[in-house]
Amino acid sequence: MQTQLAAVCELIPSAELVRRGFFGLGTPAPALADRIGDYALLLKDRYTLRDKVLGEKAYDPIGVHGGASADEMFVPLLVAGP
Repeated sequence: MQTQLAAVCELIPSAELVRRGFFGLGTPAPALADRIGDYALLLKDRYTLRDKVLGEKAYDPIGVHGGASADEMFVPLLVAGP
């Protein structure tokens, strides 16, 4: 896998992503390690990975992402209140 997808993604131990703050700031919740698995694929550029079950209807959501480009990491937040 590391060779076949190396052009589009990087295989990274999930614990490293926690150390680098990819899952947020502060102390991680105790259950985080059990929920994120051992490794993660960090996609490069504007790539996405999609898979579907045989016979499943095609689905093309516009909000799918998996990379760490500036466009994906820095998303504007609009807060409205009274």
